[in-house]
Amino acid sequence: MNINDSPGPMFRPYGVPFFKFNLNPDLSTVNDLIDKVDFLNNKDRFENKSNMGGFHSADIGEDDWNTFEAGQWFVKSVNKTLLIVMRLLRNSRNPVDALELTNSWFMINAANSSNWNIPHTHPSSYLSGAFYLSGQPKTEGTGEFIAIVENSSISSIQKDREDLKLVEYYPVKGELILFPSSTIHMVTPHTADYDRIMISFNTRLKDDDCDMRGAKKL
Repeated sequence: MNINDSPGPMFRPYGVPFFKFNLNPDLSTVNDLIDKVDFLNNKDRFENKSNMGGFHSADIGEDDWNTFEAGQWFVKSVNKTLLIVMRLLRNSRNPVDALELTNSWFMINAANSSNWNIPHTHPSSYLSGAFYLSGQPKTEGTGEFIAIVENSSISSIQKDREDLKLVEYYPVKGELILFPSSTIHMVTPHTADYDRIMISFNTRLKDDDCDMRGAKKL
């Protein structure tokens, strides 16, 4: 199943909620965010996590985003989207629970590089998201987001069941997707002729006891 084909913001392949929004950033905002990731890349402010090659920045907190205009736009846009998501999940205009952004990071899979990301989850997070600063839908060689939805105990007793159910998404510039953080996901090798640039992030319920806001300064 393909998230790109979803007509609305919420998509429930195999009963698991995924979300897709177009944040409609203007060109200067996109360029400013790309300038920031280039700055971090040049300063070698990176970590090795799920990325096989490519650049994965150190964690960025909300306070750090608020130090520049494009970062403020990003936080405001994500928080607005999280409110909509909670309304959809709770089927209510005024949900009791609210989500907030915790840690986030830039990622670059370079053009023609075959950089990819191994299957992984995001522990201690409620929903995770990916905002794409580049991307051309269904371009040959684009690093495709793939979520691996495992069968529940009920579906496992069905006849002719599938062991794995895949949910796919081809990155589109300006779009944001969200998914349950416990879902196994990966990125296929990126061989297209442009850099695949994105911001990934985690969230928590505001009444959670844990505090994940600590992050390295930009």
